[in-house]
Amino acid sequence: MHLHRIYYPQAISIGDTVTLNSQQSKHLIQVLRHKLGDSCCLFNNQGEYIAQVQYASLTHAKLIVHEYSGDDTQPPYHVTIAQSIPQTKRLNMIIQKVSELGATSLQPLVSKYSLKGHNSVRSNKIAIAAAMQCQRNTPLVIEQSLTLTNWLAQLTADVRLLAHHPRLSKKVPMMTMNKIEVHERPHIVWLVGPEAGFADDELDTIVTAGFCGVQLSAYILRTETVSLAALAVTDYWWQHAEH
Repeated sequence: MHLHRIYYPQAISIGDTVTLNSQQSKHLIQVLRHKLGDSCCLFNNQGEYIAQVQYASLTHAKLIVHEYSGDDTQPPYHVTIAQSIPQTKRLNMIIQKVSELGATSLQPLVSKYSLKGHNSVRSNKIAIAAAMQCQRNTPLVIEQSLTLTNWLAQLTADVRLLAHHPRLSKKVPMMTMNKIEVHERPHIVWLVGPEAGFADDELDTIVTAGFCGVQLSAYILRTETVSLAALAVTDYWWQHAEH
């Protein structure tokens, strides 16, 4: 039986009575038509829990937790999508789709040709909604926006990949995924430029920071397509690498 899923970030234990906030309560009782005694699923990074409506209120519905139903299925690697901030509609789609494809976090970046900010509250809501829909228990982490330079200065990831087509610039050293050394749960960063690409001086800084370019297609992709292709390529690489 399919149960509707509700994100509950606080710690959960069997036997707990949890109170939903007004937005969640209204959605559960008014939109999903749950009544006293109906079951739903609470989830967070602990896993999934089956809960039953104990008090059906539009402002503060109460649920009692009955059983633990399973852990999250996480990819065997940690992937950060470092995305130069595009138009809002495109960013929203990127958040939805990289959530479905298993990215761990999304780092919004301000570069020369990107937008200068985004609605972080809205972005986090989209990430939670995507997790609810795709049966993911740990929502995509939306990091605080940083400038490209500041982000590179504090980066610690061991695999640094720039989604890049060599036709755009010859100054970026290129590599293929099979050259990446495989080890337990690597942290992989995919750097994705804005629609107009990175400026020459930005590319110099990116290469100095240890990034290699990876060509994802014979064609030059739109910025909202790049991260999806990068995650698909990463999954294929991991499945076929020698562990």
